[in-house]
Amino acid sequence: MLHPYAPPADPLHVTLYSDRDENEIYQHAFYQHLEGTQWDISSSCILLGKEGVAGVVELTAEQLEWYEMSEEAIPHLTLAVHAEYQAKDLGPTSKRLMALTDRVWTQLPGLQYSSSEEAYRIMYRTTDKVLLEHRQIERFHGREKTDHPQAAAMFDALYQIPCGQQVQRTLVTANTSHQSHSI
Repeated sequence: MLHPYAPPADPLHVTLYSDRDENEIYQHAFYQHLEGTQWDISSSCILLGKEGVAGVVELTAEQLEWYEMSEEAIPHLTLAVHAEYQAKDLGPTSKRLMALTDRVWTQLPGLQYSSSEEAYRIMYRTTDKVLLEHRQIERFHGREKTDHPQAAAMFDALYQIPCGQQVQRTLVTANTSHQSHSI
């Protein structure tokens, strides 16, 4: 379901760390080593589950050292959110859907289906340039159950690209949760 509510103001982002306790050690290290720098990140697939749609992000080993969400999530870009869920639900959803073992290939190239979750995985590789920023944003800002304004355009673009072709685009990023460090 796309656009069940007004679009959020936040751009696409990957949250590296949601700092609910104001971890000064992480904050200092982030400001000293990462703030304002640019990373290249890759995405390998798009997951479609009951909670929404997310692009799975593959961080390098060096980048993964800064990712502090691995207990509950995997690196991802939230592309769309079902009306009954929130954007913060897509991290755990992505982790759960990537762990599935019952996916089967469909008749469409690059598309897999899991009957246990009634979820899809679109094999779609892309590379993005992202700007690392520290953002302090309220978790409850009235946009929790909305799709990103670029979500529909991104889906439309998928139809224009031959299956398996690699794509490059540039993103400027922010964060939609508490005091977080994101790309």
